Amino acid sequence: MFDAAESIGSEAAEYLSQLGYTYTVIGVYVGPEVDVEAVHDDRNPNHSELLEEYHEHLITCLEYTEDFGEGEILIEWSEGTVRSHNESVKPEVIERLNEFHEQMKLLFESVDESE
Repeated sequence: MFDAAESIGSEAAEYLSQLGYTYTVIGVYVGPEVDVEAVHDDRNPNHSELLEEYHEHLITCLEYTEDFGEGEILIEWSEGTVRSHNESVKPEVIERLNEFHEQMKLLFESVDESE
């Protein structure tokens, strides 16, 4: 359903795979502070409104985790950008992912200009 290569490109997806990272697709809430319990309580009289507002602020992310370590990288699906990572991820891995992202942006820009 969600192929990482569609978000971050095949080279970046292969790079992370070779380093021993696997991913899952998750929703990440990026809106104003909310009472999550109230959002998911269908007995709450404001449940529908709260749930709708909550979903308006969810973004889809690829959560990469290292198979044999503690490294975690969160990548926004629609942009292919690194949103966060923990301290266990080597800086050169993030630098390389940012390079892959810049290459993809240049590729898309050149396609747009040729149309």
